[in-house]
Amino acid sequence: CIAPGTLLVHGLGLSAAQQRRLVEAGASVVWCPGSNLHLFDRTLDPDWLFAQGRLALGSDSRISGSRDFLTELALVRELTGWSEARLETWVTEGAARMLGLSDRGRLEPGLRADLIALPPGLPLSQATRADLRLVVVAGRPLYADPDLGEALSLVPVRVDGRLKAIAPHLLMSEPGLECVLEEAEA
Repeated sequence: CIAPGTLLVHGLGLSAAQQRRLVEAGASVVWCPGSNLHLFDRTLDPDWLFAQGRLALGSDSRISGSRDFLTELALVRELTGWSEARLETWVTEGAARMLGLSDRGRLEPGLRADLIALPPGLPLSQATRADLRLVVVAGRPLYADPDLGEALSLVPVRVDGRLKAIAPHLLMSEPGLECVLEEAEA
């Protein structure tokens, strides 16, 4: 059943021989360490799969895993001690390459414009969703600091206590997310 492009989520039960067979078949593992630790009190050793370019990071379900991708990335930093440069390359260029997405993962003319902006000097693995200054997906701004929000036609919100702005179609019931339109109108 394992073929090129197959993605296994977790891979916690894979032996070293099974991991080798997986890589030889051109398949990969999406690692969700927060969920692994919550459910099984252990997680896989990511180093070999990482070295083969066959490991991506996932955030699984909030029921069993981390709150979001950034929280999961901070956990990976804690578990592995990997450098910030390694982590950033892994979740950008490395993930795009593993998934066969040649039009993203880096900033170059003609590629899909997916990006985030952080405060100067803040490493990605230490950022929270409230720290994000700007999120652009396929060239469309979806989330920003409040000073950019109005110019980008985003809706004012409070995220984890900080004023932000979000694309209207992303407004939802979410812990830590509050619409502040009512405050502005009052």
